[in-house]
Amino acid sequence: MVPTPHPAITFGSLALISGMLFYELRYGFHKPLAWWVVFLIMIAISSVSRWSTHRRAKEIKANHSPSTLRKIAK
Repeated sequence: MVPTPHPAITFGSLALISGMLFYELRYGFHKPLAWWVVFLIMIAISSVSRWSTHRRAKEIKANHSPSTLRKIAK
């Protein structure tokens, strides 16, 4: 299995990015979103996604380790 971020994190980050795009398209010429806000949001999304992927990889590794598989086979 390939570890991926939790679906809630994936869909939440997509919603946040689409909300920022919608804001920029609607108000971009008159009131642009500050570049540092967009930068911080992207760093936060990247960090949370990486943390979730790492956590899920550890769970997959623990569930599919040889000792766990031997216990299930008995």
